[in-house]
Amino acid sequence: MEELVRSMLSVMQTGNEEDISAKFQEFNKENASTFTFDFNEDLKKGLIQGILDSLTLQRSSECHAQCLETLRIFSRDKFRLHQMTQREGVSILLGHAGLDQDGVAEVEDKVKIEAQKCLCNLVYNSSQVQKLCSSSMCIDAILRRMTSYKDPKINQQIKFFDMRMLFLLTALCPETRNQFKQTLSSLRLLVDALDATVHGDGVTNDNITETESDTVYIAIDDSDADLAMEILKTLFNVTMTAKKGNLDQGEEMLYVDLGAIIRRLLLSKTSTEDKTETLHSHTVNLLTNMPMCAALELTPKCPEEGAVGGKDIHETYKGHYIDTALVLKQFLVKRVEKGGKGGYLVESLSPVLSALHTVCKYNRIIRKYLRSEILPPLRDASTLPEEGETIRNKLVRLMTNPSTEIKDLVADFLFVLCKENVDRLIKYTGYGNAAGLLCQRGLMGGAYTQSTTSIGGNTDESSSDDSDTEEYMEVRHKINPITGRVEDEKPNPTEGWTEEQKEFHANQLANMFDKLSREGVIKPMTVGPDGRPIPLEEAVSQIEIQEHNSDSELSD
Repeated sequence: MEELVRSMLSVMQTGNEEDISAKFQEFNKENASTFTFDFNEDLKKGLIQGILDSLTLQRSSECHAQCLETLRIFSRDKFRLHQMTQREGVSILLGHAGLDQDGVAEVEDKVKIEAQKCLCNLVYNSSQVQKLCSSSMCIDAILRRMTSYKDPKINQQIKFFDMRMLFLLTALCPETRNQFKQTLSSLRLLVDALDATVHGDGVTNDNITETESDTVYIAIDDSDADLAMEILKTLFNVTMTAKKGNLDQGEEMLYVDLGAIIRRLLLSKTSTEDKTETLHSHTVNLLTNMPMCAALELTPKCPEEGAVGGKDIHETYKGHYIDTALVLKQFLVKRVEKGGKGGYLVESLSPVLSALHTVCKYNRIIRKYLRSEILPPLRDASTLPEEGETIRNKLVRLMTNPSTEIKDLVADFLFVLCKENVDRLIKYTGYGNAAGLLCQRGLMGGAYTQSTTSIGGNTDESSSDDSDTEEYMEVRHKINPITGRVEDEKPNPTEGWTEEQKEFHANQLANMFDKLSREGVIKPMTVGPDGRPIPLEEAVSQIEIQEHNSDSELSD
């Protein structure tokens, strides 16, 4: 390795561009998969400085591209970046990437792309480079170039690495997100770039690639899908803290357009199943940040039930296209079936559960459809809600998952599907499984129904009783609300006891509870005025205080 590096330094001094290109190409091929370099540090510093000096000279694009590729290989080594992290080195790279104020005249695409790749590595690996790029005009330069993205002459890879750079900066430098909050035009550029990846054509008979499980898919090129995913990740970063309500007209129009684009992306299909799932995953992530006006765009009204171009290609529900609801349901089912443990389960399930919670809260068409699919009218109440292989059974099982994040998200999602009706939630999950959510929300008493105006703003859904089947009504009085299933009547254990025997055993039981309480093994609780559990001693103390205050008022 050191011998090759010395020969590279030697050939750079000669200035022969063909020899430089050939020698650097040899190094690049040998180290295409190398991520750490252990040779002499002074030798490495000398080579990096020689490359940076060479990039300031007027040399062929091939020579510059090979030199930049070598820098890109070196930029993988997080702990030995040397001059590449200094202001002068970063400035040279930004110039060759076309991302400084002046740029480098007549830079060929292959040179720009190599410089962009190198910068992406440096931003990822160096906090110093992050500060230099975020404080310079780098983001402005990317946004400026984005205004000409519609020009077919712009290389797709240049767009891709622009977005990769923007994603890294907005992810690693939170202060850079302010630019997108302060100026709507910056966010509009991202939305328009995302729109271009799916061509803005919507779903027509001409661009349908196939139908699967009642879902119509649109063909999308892999290169467009890759670009779309980088834009989606950037949009996720810059909309994480975006306001969900009180939007002005410009903001609302932007999010309406973005909602329509999200719909097309969810209905898109790439060349492979894995890439399609990844595209949908990033789309679902962004969906968690969307306001109501964007969520409503997922189910546009259909002029004629399922008719587009004279051919019935859409799945409809109550006069709306619900293709996206089908895709989201299939995505959820796939993630639930994959399962997993610990961090993997959280990483796999939490985004789609958060997205579905958001969408179902804002879009009543999707909520009503998913409720009919996930929580259909009950017919068989002979088994526990968590027993079985339906999506409802699997979600109820997750309500008692060791991961607090997962069980809370599942409970919140099912609660929204039940339109925040406590009785309905208990009916489908059992009180035992729902106890955690009810405790957190102060609904332990159970006699509470959320105002329907907070969920989609409509009140035309049927009640829980209206959806009960005859089979369910026949056994309803036999269902144990704690377990959520029909249970046989158990014999009375005190049958045949005298009153003295009942009193004796009751006193024994009370004494045992008292001993456990005094020893700190258990803490007797009751439901407080706010619907949350509180210690029994505290409840008794509150009652005594109230009685004392009442006595004081009477004596006055």
